[in-house]
Amino acid sequence: DLQNTRILATESSRLAETTAATLAHMAARQQLLASIQEKAAANSLRVVHFAFNSTQVSIPTAEASALVEEAKVAPLVLLRGRTDGTADSSAESRIAQARANAVRDYLVASGVDPTRIRTTHQPSGDHLADNRNPQGRSLNRRVEIEVYRTLPIAQQTAPKQQP
Repeated sequence: DLQNTRILATESSRLAETTAATLAHMAARQQLLASIQEKAAANSLRVVHFAFNSTQVSIPTAEASALVEEAKVAPLVLLRGRTDGTADSSAESRIAQARANAVRDYLVASGVDPTRIRTTHQPSGDHLADNRNPQGRSLNRRVEIEVYRTLPIAQQTAPKQQP
């Protein structure tokens, strides 16, 4: 019995050492994962508003410097020009695109690599606020700036096998 007790004690000691080493390894991995997740935070979305029929970019200085610094290191910056239009028309389309281009030009002039910037526009619909009052319309005249921390991964579908 004494020999069996010694064997069990030795096995228990080894098991405790292995468990402690495993827990330490897991804690180190969790810490590494947390630091990676902190660095790869979610994309950020900013909005620049415009006056009626205007493409003049006006961003407060503190916000502008934060945006530019973030955009300089981002692999992709997506700009979506929008209007307060209620129907698609060539005039609404032109101003939505001109607003997106104005923000692009602002970012490029501030040192952001133009090859990382993509622009798109939507002349009407997808309003942020109630478009039936002046305050809502002023919020709808905007460019959304989405700054990506990592490049989006395209979903690829496997080609269907022919029988």
